[in-house]
Amino acid sequence: DKGFFRDEGINLEIISGSGSMDSLRLVATKAVDFAICDSFVVVQGVAKEMPIKTIAIEFTRSPITIMSLAEKNITKPEDLIGKKVAVSKKSTTFLALKAFLELNNLSSEDMQIVDYGFSLQPLLVGQVDAVLEYTMDGPVKATALGYKVNEIMLSDYGIDVYGATIICHTDTLKNNPDLVSRFLRATIRSSKYIVRHPDEAIDALMERFPDLNRDHELTVLMKTLEMRILTEHGYSDRKRWQQTVNILFDLGIIDEKVPVESIYTNYYL
Repeated sequence: DKGFFRDEGINLEIISGSGSMDSLRLVATKAVDFAICDSFVVVQGVAKEMPIKTIAIEFTRSPITIMSLAEKNITKPEDLIGKKVAVSKKSTTFLALKAFLELNNLSSEDMQIVDYGFSLQPLLVGQVDAVLEYTMDGPVKATALGYKVNEIMLSDYGIDVYGATIICHTDTLKNNPDLVSRFLRATIRSSKYIVRHPDEAIDALMERFPDLNRDHELTVLMKTLEMRILTEHGYSDRKRWQQTVNILFDLGIIDEKVPVESIYTNYYL
């Protein structure tokens, strides 16, 4: 609406995705120019020699949380022992859970892992004791319904990795570097504007989707912004990426430690 991308000569088209693995595939096959992708999935893609690279960081910390109803009194990792925990085993959240358990001297055998899609229903009706969610999603929805919830943020317990990142094809970096720089300038400009004017951002959203609940969407946005420290302007830190590689290697998700320089670049920021 503000014309930030138009100012850079970009006619932006936003396509709805289906998770980080889908983002990886779309970029690798050049179906899209840029996409949002979780850092764990980025490293897996690079390890498989997929022609992708992170060009900027969206979430400076992982938004994945272990959510439970307050009455269960689950507030720290060891409280999960003997509990039923729901997670989609096909998602990045399951991978993050495995890393979280490993780093906190726990294992899947200490609890009952229930394979379930992204739904609050099993938690709210008492079928499980906790669910893996994004902090700006499940907890916000449950609170809006009147439930009191507890969260164990994985980033507070050893998962010091990036959350969402922006990726593109390595051919784009080589053949059209100016587009990459212009896209990132517009993206960062937009992000900074949203931080300063969250209400205006929600107004624009409500114009497009008038059936949404404004207060709910504003709460979601504010929690989302907590994941983004924009003073870094999207820059990657080598140590953070190295930890991501180490975690995936130690879990046996990747066969060898890929060089972090092959995962990201700050050159276009």
